[in-house]
Amino acid sequence: MKIESKMYQQDKSQPAYAALGCISNFSFLRGASHPYELIETAAAEGWSSCGIADYHTISGLVRAHQSAVEHSVKLLCGTRLIIDCSEQVVTSEQTIQKDRIGVIIYAANRVGYESLCQLLSRANMSLAHIPAIKRAAYSYVHVSELARLGSDVFVIIEMPELIENNMLMQCQQIQKFVTAPLFLGTAIYRDGNDTKRLYYVSNLAARLGISFVALANPLYHHPSRRPLADILYCIRNKKTLASAGKGLSRNAERHLMKCTEYARLWSQYPDAITTASQIAQACSFSLSQLSYEYPEEIVPNGRTVMDELIYQTWQGAERRYPDGIPDSVDGYLKKELALIAKLNYAPYFLTVFDIVRFARSRNILCQGRGSAANSAVCYCLDITAVDPARSSPLFERFVSEARAEPPDIDVDFEHERREEIIQYIYHKYGRHRAGLAASIVTYRKRSALIEIAKAFGLSRDIQQALSAQIWGVKSNTLDSDLLIAAGLDPKDANLQLILKLVRQLQGFPRHLSQHVGGFVIARDRLDSLCAIRPASMDGRTIIEWDKDDLEALGLLKIDILALGMLSCLRRAFDLLKQHYHLAVTLSSIPAEDMDTYNMLCKAQSVGVFQVESRAQMSMLPRLQPRCFHDLVVQVAIVRPGPIQGDMVHPYLRRRAGHEKIIYPSDELKQVLQRTLGVPLFQEQAMQIAIVAAGFSGSEADQLRRAMATFRKNDLIHKFQERMVKGMVERGYDEAFAIRCFRQIEGFGTYGFPESHAASFALLVYASAWIKCHYTDVFICALLNAQPMGFYGPAQLVAEAKRSGVEVRPIDVNHSQWDCSLETTDHARHALRLGMRQVKGLKRYEAERLAASRHTGYQNVTDLIRKSDISIYGLESLARADAFNSMGLTTRQALWEIKKLARQHSTGLPLFSYAEQRHKTIMPKEPETPLPVATIGALVAQDYLATGLSLKAHPVSLLETYFLSDGWQPCSVALDSIDGRKRHLIGLVTGRQRPGTAKGTVFITLEDADYSLNVIIWPDIVETYRAALLGAHLLGVSGRVQKQGKIIHLIADKLVNCDAYLHYLKTSELKTPSLKSRDFH
Repeated sequence: MKIESKMYQQDKSQPAYAALGCISNFSFLRGASHPYELIETAAAEGWSSCGIADYHTISGLVRAHQSAVEHSVKLLCGTRLIIDCSEQVVTSEQTIQKDRIGVIIYAANRVGYESLCQLLSRANMSLAHIPAIKRAAYSYVHVSELARLGSDVFVIIEMPELIENNMLMQCQQIQKFVTAPLFLGTAIYRDGNDTKRLYYVSNLAARLGISFVALANPLYHHPSRRPLADILYCIRNKKTLASAGKGLSRNAERHLMKCTEYARLWSQYPDAITTASQIAQACSFSLSQLSYEYPEEIVPNGRTVMDELIYQTWQGAERRYPDGIPDSVDGYLKKELALIAKLNYAPYFLTVFDIVRFARSRNILCQGRGSAANSAVCYCLDITAVDPARSSPLFERFVSEARAEPPDIDVDFEHERREEIIQYIYHKYGRHRAGLAASIVTYRKRSALIEIAKAFGLSRDIQQALSAQIWGVKSNTLDSDLLIAAGLDPKDANLQLILKLVRQLQGFPRHLSQHVGGFVIARDRLDSLCAIRPASMDGRTIIEWDKDDLEALGLLKIDILALGMLSCLRRAFDLLKQHYHLAVTLSSIPAEDMDTYNMLCKAQSVGVFQVESRAQMSMLPRLQPRCFHDLVVQVAIVRPGPIQGDMVHPYLRRRAGHEKIIYPSDELKQVLQRTLGVPLFQEQAMQIAIVAAGFSGSEADQLRRAMATFRKNDLIHKFQERMVKGMVERGYDEAFAIRCFRQIEGFGTYGFPESHAASFALLVYASAWIKCHYTDVFICALLNAQPMGFYGPAQLVAEAKRSGVEVRPIDVNHSQWDCSLETTDHARHALRLGMRQVKGLKRYEAERLAASRHTGYQNVTDLIRKSDISIYGLESLARADAFNSMGLTTRQALWEIKKLARQHSTGLPLFSYAEQRHKTIMPKEPETPLPVATIGALVAQDYLATGLSLKAHPVSLLETYFLSDGWQPCSVALDSIDGRKRHLIGLVTGRQRPGTAKGTVFITLEDADYSLNVIIWPDIVETYRAALLGAHLLGVSGRVQKQGKIIHLIADKLVNCDAYLHYLKTSELKTPSLKSRDFH
């Protein structure tokens, strides 16, 4: 490809300057600005083109593209590679640095872009055998690989700041392999060597017979980011600012300067500026040119893809409605199929249908959710479970012609079997056509603070003191009191700089990871669409863009998600069949069971899907769910959208009959009648705009999307004017119209579509029904599906005991790896804890132990002989008190194991014979009795070994000590009157700080009989922050608040009572670890 000067006649009054070589923060730990910041600055400073070229990645291009479109700046799509110019390919990490040189590659057109992606992908995939943490050391490409590029790219050899003697040889090596237009470029660094460098590089370019080009090479968009760039250097090289030396910036000139300044600095080399502009004008490729071609499905009987979808849909409809397809559903299907055909989405639906069909053929529980549950087609294809005949689906929420973006079907699978689905996709489409979307891992406040504190050389103690104050802090600054509490001076200049840099580093990408399940499947090669790379998990491939990037470009993905509750339900169904001879499925569970609803109305929902949090448990007695639709409301109402839109209390008042229900019109009554005149679902917000303000379906969807991004743009105000005006024109009062919009605006924070809430409500009901009628089965299945949910094994076992289930301890002669059920003298089974609870025990050893015991182990020697388990595994079981069936305590078992271990380690034949003769001749010595451990020591040992204890609750054992200090166990709140002042104590089992709570923290305190919800207002949080974050055993002074069956403790004072835990020390003087589950 030639660059002909006649093609680029520039307007002399407005030169078209091109900023080449821009480095964003997707050059991980190098660039100190976001892509959009570089583009915005380029637009403001007069650059007509901006060429992003990050090191060995194109992961930041989509974000740059979006900003470039918005600011009318031409984006050049490229990357920066480190080229190894050695004579032979070096595979060692210790490659010769002097043989390396950087090149910048820009795609001239779509063909060039594809060759660039394929080169990057080949380089990335060659590192698949190297552990992910070490791949950065191998991020270079051998010069011979450049021959793969073809002629549809522009290659710029980048001269470094420090010119070395071997530059000519390196450039000549590159010339041998590059067939594309080749240039030599450098930048102005204002380091005192610019004149010499430019002169040398221009002469070298002339000697090589290639053009000299001016590079901008900014590391950041504004000089104020120089300190952050230095910090990034220190993090990348594991140095402190004091030891970084020459690695730090000499000045702040690596920013994107004004065009006028750029032209002045390059005034001696005007042709270099012109060459940069010509390259930019010759690059015609844009990411908007990427067209996604979905895989061609294999369709039987010669049908087209659309005919196959129509056939499978109506076949499914007949199965779903054996008594005849309702007229409403018939209408939905015809409307949806017509739109699917028009938008050519049939292959997408058939692909998801095929994956779900495969899962069901393997008896893997799965269920579609999200906006896809608005689709009657998805219901008939068995992708979703929400019956459109019983709801009011709004297809525009799922697929909209005006939205010009593909649908997004989320399907949940059992989290323990999702890998089978992933491997099925890879097997069917091939790894060259299927890959997972990336997930961009960014710096959060805590990680940014720790890394920057390291760079400043602060001690580990200070790092931990600072980071310990972060939990629950949503503002961008740390309060002075918090810093003082950590032993730091808030006025210290270094500390203030650290906090400033933390704010800048927050949100910066750290590295690429894999999306939880978003698959992109291409018709041809995936690396023609985007660069791919190996995931850290073996056998998986990811593309370099995340879900937001894919959505921005209109690229289809399928979400193959994992849901722990589906694994739990599958285990529960197996246990019901095994122990109760009851064959149950999600669809066959008895509907509208009153006992189940009665249980939920009492907030007995520990472990129940979606309604187990403290906020949900507080809502259940107020809402009093009595039918499935009430569960849909329950799932949706405790969300930021309804809360911030002031919808919760009006709904509860109307439901309780304390407020009159008024509908301003019959049209709105049709929309809001099921939720008592209060909009609780996203679909209702859209329907209000349609029926009351005259919006079309696509306009209503644009309103929803504008609300979701109202913090980023002002589009929401345009819709406010449109909606209020439309409602007034249709006879509604203006004040009512504004109030409606304010409610709808709340959904911009986070609100559920009804379809999604209904999908989740099905699992709520299923899990609640099993818990109500078969608590033993439910807790057993839930323990075997851990980790998941708000509660750990200790809380689940306590819930089982409170529900009357006998819980039996871990035992080498009775336990399996998983928890299991054992017969009893009464109808309900006993729960036998499984060896999965034992810390340090390998699963394969536990399974071998269970498979080898047959009629049981007589003693430790017998166990070792039959199961061949390791000494470490035996000791783990002994610490878990798992030898009771042999009559051995923890101490006795450990003693036996250690004795056998010594014999085994010195088991030479001669010594073994001598020992055996000694036993034969000498009489048996009396065994020395071991001291009996206290109950406190036993409980402490249980918690250290398994995280729970069946012998006693720690709070009960400590009651003697804390009663004398004026504390009472937290279950005392049950018998307290409303407003009573109490000083209560309990184990902290959970901390939660919802984003909508405005700084309020909720914690759960537990004793042997009760779990109490404690509400801590923001001022109390800040005053007693150290106790709140650090205590395992917490004392709370406050007032009991009772409203019906809902009990809270409103905290006035918090006290760290961990000192009492020292009374529970084990025989090795170890204090038990009592961990909580904390949520933001």
